[in-house]
Amino acid sequence: MYKIMIADDESIVIDALKFIIERNFQDECIIESAKTGRKVIELADYFRPDIVFMDIQMPGINGIEAMREIRKNNAHIIFIVVSAYVKFDYAKDAIGIGVLDYINKPIEKDVIVKTLQAAMKKVDEAKHKRSIDLANKEKLEIVTPIIENGFIYSLLYQNNGKEEVDNFRTLLSIEEEAGYLMSLQFGELSDKERMENVIGTSVRLQKEYTKMKDVMKSFFHCCVGAMMGNMILAFVPCDIPTQDEEYEMRIATIENGRKMVRELRQTFDAKFRLGIGAIHGIYELSESYNEAMRSLAYNSSDSVVHVNDLPILCNYEEDYPIETETLLFKNIETGNLSKSIYYAKCFFDWMVESHGQNVMDIKLKVLEFVLKADNKSTLEEKYAAL
Repeated sequence: MYKIMIADDESIVIDALKFIIERNFQDECIIESAKTGRKVIELADYFRPDIVFMDIQMPGINGIEAMREIRKNNAHIIFIVVSAYVKFDYAKDAIGIGVLDYINKPIEKDVIVKTLQAAMKKVDEAKHKRSIDLANKEKLEIVTPIIENGFIYSLLYQNNGKEEVDNFRTLLSIEEEAGYLMSLQFGELSDKERMENVIGTSVRLQKEYTKMKDVMKSFFHCCVGAMMGNMILAFVPCDIPTQDEEYEMRIATIENGRKMVRELRQTFDAKFRLGIGAIHGIYELSESYNEAMRSLAYNSSDSVVHVNDLPILCNYEEDYPIETETLLFKNIETGNLSKSIYYAKCFFDWMVESHGQNVMDIKLKVLEFVLKADNKSTLEEKYAAL
């Protein structure tokens, strides 16, 4: 069904055009009409026509100005000018607005029919293109979260080197050469202001993941990973700042993070904390991840902690066994059980020795490692499905 609007100050012209259209196209069209420029603009706002037959000389606002005004709110309308005034300036202005054709009065039936058929073809082509674009957008909405999660995993482990990272960057149109990792942690709030009942909270919020991701993206231009227990990782691409820019960027990031945490807390009725790593080159972002996790582990009442604001002499920061953690996951991925057990024991011996008084931190680290070890096989299954 095509929506056609006739704009002319002569009733006889409107009636003639209606007769030709209804006679030759029967039930294919819905027709409305207006006799002044102002009425034409108002009618176009609520009728939303596909095709407009427009007279240039009308009372008040002329046809050229009316078309310009209508075009502001609807780029897809097809204009056909019908006028007794054959003037070069009018024709030139009409072409500039994107008019399909310029028909002289008195109108001829065959010319109207032929022109309207051409206009209908253009309407059909535009609708088909919009339908394809929407379908592609819908597919992209489904696939993008999987790609983003795979990208974050690739940044952390880079099992297939820089090529894999670059392939993900191409898919996600990421041109920046650096960035930082954020780790969002959530749980119920106990009397001691510590994260508790993390399993229950993660189950409760699992169905809210999409909404949580949307909130994160509304505050940061970022890629968001899958929910891992009671954590969500996000990568924020950026360029490497100068020394003067770094401080200002950090302040802005922390403030934005606090706003995001407040929004999440109010929306989902849970306790949220955000750990932020420093900016690193695109191929060294595993360090930013470790920094984000150390920021979360730091015993602070602040809901947002940036690694560069941690005490310089923090034992966790200096002694954290990054190499042991790396070797642990490499052996898990290759299926070497004995070495995996060995490096897991080394790591958690260090945790008990350094943070034995913080049992909840150790439990969270165990949960994080279990989910991270399982993440690779989960991702491979999703890619295979695609």
